[in-house]
Parts: sequence; structure tokens; C-alpha cells
Amino acid sequence: MTTDRFSLSGTLILNVKSVYEVCVGVEVRPGWAINRYPDEKGKLKPIPVYRVEAFAAYVVAVAALEAFINETLLSDEAKEDFFPESPLWNQGTIEELESKTIRDKMLDLPRLLFGETFDTSKQPYQDADTLVVIRNTIVHYRIGRKPSRKIQDLVQRGIALPHKDFPWIARLASTEGARWAHNTVCAVVKNLLSYAPDSYESYMQFFAEDFQPID
Repeated sequence: MTTDRFSLSGTLILNVKSVYEVCVGVEVRPGWAINRYPDEKGKLKPIPVYRVEAFAAYVVAVAALEAFINETLLSDEAKEDFFPESPLWNQGTIEELESKTIRDKMLDLPRLLFGETFDTSKQPYQDADTLVVIRNTIVHYRIGRKPSRKIQDLVQRGIALPHKDFPWIARLASTEGARWAHNTVCAVVKNLLSYAPDSYESYMQFFAEDFQPID
């Protein structure tokens, strides 16, 4: 960390990692595979375990992603030093652009700045879209609300809990859910870096250095 710059997004993604470490009860280290058990073919498969702390991972992961987008794609450096002629700045003030939905920012900002953006039919955008839905479901939860189909998709993928006797919202409270939320955001950040020209990617790396996936 430098004295004149602070990465809020990096701090937030480290918080998501910390939530996962609390969920699994150990410090995460590169190359470690936690909660993996062999399936019928002997292949190690992640097993989701119920932990209520996991709810926080979804919420903070989305906050980390939006903070990264704001810090890098809506920065004064982007507007004044690197892309002063970008059509992005014709879309409104930075404050107005910041108020757009995170989905709009994910798609529109890299397209207008870099000329490239996510394919909405592929990963990591699809998982990022699901993560935003899960975050909104948690933040705006109410009794009687019906679950999104995306939650069942997470069950089928071994991310959400398969326990049919659990309330549907509780099935999100899993160790694998926390890891998936963290890694989804890391994958989005990696793609954003790949879209940026080399001269600006080096600037973005300061904010991206803590976005390392959990094995």
C-alpha cells in the first residue's frame, strides 16, 4: 500500500477471504484444497458445509467488485490522464456514472473505455450476475419471498447446500458459497484487466493485487 493511494476494493476482497477462513476454520494457503472428498470416480469434489458466516461473503464480494470498478474505471486518472477523449464521459458526470447498477457498469464502462466488454452468455459474467442476484436476495430478504432459480442452480453445482429440509435462504449459508463468491469476483477482475491497454493495466494492478482466487 502506498501513502497516497488506498485500495478499498482490495481490503474488501480480503474481508471475503477472511469470512471463508472463518467458515472453514483454517488460514487459506495457495494450493490447499479444503473440504474436498473423493467422489465415486476418485476425483476430489468440494463439499458445502453449513456456516452462517457465509452470508456476509456474498454481500461483501459484490461491494468489493463495485469498489474495484469505481476505483479503476471511474477514477480521475482514467478521465484526466489515460482516456480523456473516451465517449464514457459523455454519458454523465462521474457521480452519475457511479449511480448506475453494477451490471450496467460491468458491461458499459469497459466497452466505452477499452472497446471490449463481457459476453453475457459466458463466464465470468453469468456467475457475477448470479452473485448480484444472491446479494440482493440477502439484503432485501423478506418472509414469504420465493427463491430465485439461480439458487437451485447453485445447489446443483455443489455450491449451495442440498438439504431440502432447510429454509431456502439458509441453503446459501455454505462454505462453498463463500469461496464461490470470492472467486467469482476475482475472475471478473481478471477479465477487466485483460480488456485494458497495457499502459492502464499497470495502473489497475495496484487495486487488483489482492484479488487472488482460493483453491
